[in-house]
Amino acid sequence: QDAVVIHKPPDWEVDGGTDSSAMRVPRRGMKRLSDFMRSTFPERPILRDVAAGFGFLGRLDAPSSGLVLCALSYEARLVLQLRQDSHAVAREYVVLCHGHMPEDLCEIAVPLTEQEGLASIVDPSGQAALTHVTPVAWLERHGQGTCAEPFTLAVVSIVTGRKHQIRCHLAHVGHPVVCDGRYGFKLFASDSTWCPRNFLHRFCLAFSWPSVGGAEAEEAESMAPLPQDLQDVLSSFVPAPGAGEAASKSALEAWSSGARPTR
Repeated sequence: QDAVVIHKPPDWEVDGGTDSSAMRVPRRGMKRLSDFMRSTFPERPILRDVAAGFGFLGRLDAPSSGLVLCALSYEARLVLQLRQDSHAVAREYVVLCHGHMPEDLCEIAVPLTEQEGLASIVDPSGQAALTHVTPVAWLERHGQGTCAEPFTLAVVSIVTGRKHQIRCHLAHVGHPVVCDGRYGFKLFASDSTWCPRNFLHRFCLAFSWPSVGGAEAEEAESMAPLPQDLQDVLSSFVPAPGAGEAASKSALEAWSSGARPTR
C-alpha cells in the first residue's frame, strides 16, 4: 500500500508543503491532517517530511470536506505528482452557490495570482486556471419573511490547482459559494444563519496506478457522498419552477439523501 485516499472532515487542515502552514500553530478549533496520518502510519518517513508535503497531493480548504490523496512513499509521491501535473488526476466537487447559473456556463478560464498568506485574485498576468462547471439543480430557498432566493447546485472539476481556485472563480462570475467568508463576504453573515460552513465538498478522486510487469495500468476511483451537515442544508431547498424543474428535483433528492454521487 503506497497511497491512500482520506475523507477529510471540515475543520481539519491539510498542512505541509514548502509554505509556512507546517510551521504555524493550527487555528483555534482546527486539527492537522498530517498528525492523523502520522499516528495511523507511524513507520512512513514521508509523513514527517515537510519538504515532501507530508505526502499530500494537493490541498483542500479547512472549512471544506472531501477526499484527499496522500502518498505513503517517496516513489508513490513522484508517480502521483507526475499524474497530477499532467492533469491525469480527476478531482470533482459539489458546490452550492448563489444565483441561478446559466445552463451554458461550462468553464471558467481566468488567470489567478496568489497573495501570500491571504487569498487569490483575478489577474490577467497571473497563472492559468481552468475550472469546469456543470449546473445540476436550480433551486430556491424561502427564508423567514423573505422572497424566494435563487441558488444553484453544481458539480465542478478543476484542471489546474490554484489556491482557492473554485471559490475565486465562482465569485468572479457572480456565483459565490454559500457561506464563503472570503470570496462571498457580503453574504456570509446571512448564509451563516442557515449553513454551518462553506458548501464545498470534494466527492471524487480518480487516477491511474502504474502497471507492474507490463500489465495495464490500474484505474483507481474513490467517491464520498455529501456529508450529513450539508445534506441537512439542502433539505430547506425546493426546485425552481421552469424548464429544468424535473431535473433539478431529481438531483436535489439524490444529493440530499446521501446517495452515491454520479459523475
